[in-house]
Amino acid sequence: MKTKKIQMGYYQITINNNIYTVEQNFDLFDNGWQIEIEDEIIDIASTLKQAKQVIQEVEDKQKGNNEKNKI
Repeated sequence: MKTKKIQMGYYQITINNNIYTVEQNFDLFDNGWQIEIEDEIIDIASTLKQAKQVIQEVEDKQKGNNEKNKI
């Protein structure tokens, strides 16, 4: 997982050739982070660390689905 800070409150996270955007959203009750891939919001998290965990879980799930499809 590679994390690149684009600007304050805006990060690009790359994992397995997938690029996620994590942006702090001050409209959320906890000023949390929204996680996007291909301009689609897929989840939110309270902290940047949690956002990275969510991305890892998405990738792990996707990897598991891809392995099941090979069988």
